[in-house]
Amino acid sequence: MDRLRAALTWSGTDVTLSMFVVSPHPTVPPLEPGSDYQPDQLRTYELEDERGLLAGRHVYEYDLGWKDWPADLDQVVTDSLVSALREGAVVAWFGFEGSFDFEHVLHPDIASQVYAVAAGEAVRLALDDEYRLSTEWERLLAELRDRVVR
Repeated sequence: MDRLRAALTWSGTDVTLSMFVVSPHPTVPPLEPGSDYQPDQLRTYELEDERGLLAGRHVYEYDLGWKDWPADLDQVVTDSLVSALREGAVVAWFGFEGSFDFEHVLHPDIASQVYAVAAGEAVRLALDDEYRLSTEWERLLAELRDRVVR
């Protein structure tokens, strides 16, 4: 988890978790990550799919920020992903700052930069540095990619 921790605290002063959500909804769905783990700051953005790679779906980025490391990172990530699924997300994932690119959505070549995913009712975490580098994790992301990219 050392690499993960370093990536999430890259600014040196706070912790930023970036969640990406592929949704059929044309407006930003609400995010409710759980009352015990509210971020100090929440910013949302719509990312424009100018080339239409996601079959008319919309992509939203949620940047959750804390002044200190969240007490239960696993729970924060899981609750946020479950919230996204409840709001109709086709797929949602957490990735390192700067990891998003429409051409590489959930592509195996960025698997090491994605540390949690959710689709259907399943949430999978890769908070362990070694697992995030595994071929099993790459295969899972490739399967999810096939669900959203034409």
